[in-house]
Amino acid sequence: MLIDGRQLPENETVSTDFCIIGAGAAGITICTELAKAGLEVLLLEAGDRKHDKAVQAIYHGQSLSPQVHAPPSMYRQRRFGGTTTIWGGRCVPLDALDFEYRHWVPNSGWPFQRDEIEDYYRRAMIYLEAGAYTFNEREALRDWRELVEGFSSEIIDSDVIERFSAPTDFGRVYGKRLISAPNVKVINNSSCIELVQAHQLGAVSHIRCATISGTQFEVKAKCFVIAAGGMETTRLLLVSDRINADGLGNESGLLGRNYMCHIEGSLAAIRFQPSNREVVWFFERSKDGLYVKRRFHIRHEEQRKRRIFNTIFRLHHANPADPTHGNAVLSAMYLTKQFLIPEYRRKVAMIEYSYEEQQRANSAELLKHIWNLVCGAPALAHFAASWLVDRHLRYHRIPYVALHSRNGIYPLDFNAEQLPNPDSRITLSNDRDALGVRKLVIDWRMDERDVQSIVQSHAILQKAVADSKIGQLEYFESDLEAAARRSVPIGGHHIGTARMSIDPKAGVVDPSCRMHTVPNVYVAGSAVFPTCGQANPTLTIVALAIRLTDHLKDLAGRAEAVASA
Repeated sequence: MLIDGRQLPENETVSTDFCIIGAGAAGITICTELAKAGLEVLLLEAGDRKHDKAVQAIYHGQSLSPQVHAPPSMYRQRRFGGTTTIWGGRCVPLDALDFEYRHWVPNSGWPFQRDEIEDYYRRAMIYLEAGAYTFNEREALRDWRELVEGFSSEIIDSDVIERFSAPTDFGRVYGKRLISAPNVKVINNSSCIELVQAHQLGAVSHIRCATISGTQFEVKAKCFVIAAGGMETTRLLLVSDRINADGLGNESGLLGRNYMCHIEGSLAAIRFQPSNREVVWFFERSKDGLYVKRRFHIRHEEQRKRRIFNTIFRLHHANPADPTHGNAVLSAMYLTKQFLIPEYRRKVAMIEYSYEEQQRANSAELLKHIWNLVCGAPALAHFAASWLVDRHLRYHRIPYVALHSRNGIYPLDFNAEQLPNPDSRITLSNDRDALGVRKLVIDWRMDERDVQSIVQSHAILQKAVADSKIGQLEYFESDLEAAARRSVPIGGHHIGTARMSIDPKAGVVDPSCRMHTVPNVYVAGSAVFPTCGQANPTLTIVALAIRLTDHLKDLAGRAEAVASA
């Protein structure tokens, strides 16, 4: 059943057994699993299926370092399907190392090991339409060949792949099924603005909800699951401060702290020798027909030895700002970047490094780009046609532009783990949104240990490239540490602000994702990750959502058994 919250009577009370706040990847997964078990569920979503500017504006907030951290409204979507309506589809599991306690990573160690969620990862792959649960290129690909001809290393792994989902829009794929389920109520256009707790350490009795049109109502439930995304989940808990002035369930004082994103940037390029050395620079198709991408990954043994954080490298195309690449597609990207979506515009800017500072786009450089377009018009037309088909007309879309380098020089994108830092945090301002809820303040910080890990990771790859005699690593700037300090957080990865722990003093939720001090409230999503690893969070978010649902189904079964005894 679909209910538009704007049409509910003022101060209406809606009752259910399970109330899930947020219809993104985690919320829709949990609702689907509970519904299949025959349980009564209410799924609350702040938006509708389509983007609405007024509803999206509720996400507006403040970043204390706007030149580095994107505005809090940029990469999140307040609508049915959540951020899966715009995500890129990259699916990668966390490594076994990420779950371990590492003495060189403060606050590391999950309350369980990787093997405990292995089956949940497999189930999550089905939800994400990401194919077989295998991330080794030899197993996943029909025709295996080396990432780079002649590359061999005991410290760098080049046999791992990233798998890409369709990308799956959870609202489109699973929405109709939920709406038609007899035991599910979906209330859209309705924001949760407060969880109401009767007394300290007591259960939440109900939540207060509001709509842009001004309607307010309540939802009562036996169990609440907050699945509103890393940032919004944190905000919702912080503003629910009737009993605890620091926020609901924040007896540890850690709610909003240890805010992590993955750190990314482009500080170097590999110059392959000879320049025509065979390199797998493109997206490949797996045996089950999905797009996959190769990458370099620093082996766990080397991470332990060097006491660095988990880091991977991807080959990228040449610098679009430098017209000497002679590529019409890259020149078109550079000249039209102002028309690209913000996420891709930021990515293009990352690989332009210091070239623009040296050239400042003088007229001669502009003419060279135009000349590339003229000379490469047939190639550009062919690319545009294939891009239209592969990106817009197929269900499984090619993720992004990947181009061959005719001079054998490939910039490197790095994606690095960030350590949990209590001083990197999310708080509230005194400004309020249209629903009267205090807005977010983002104080994202990189630690000097993050910087040193990035520098050492590049040195490790540099040695592996040199030892293999395939070429050399060339840095874009002489001061690598200064360049690393200018790296940026990946915009859509909001991690660690309601961390999972065994000890209530060390986190916000327990190993089952239930809040330590609120017995009927659970948190789903990347906010509960104790550490972030190097992997994109979506696959792990869905795996943990299924794990949480199995726990809830078990609780419901035991309660039913007791009631019937």
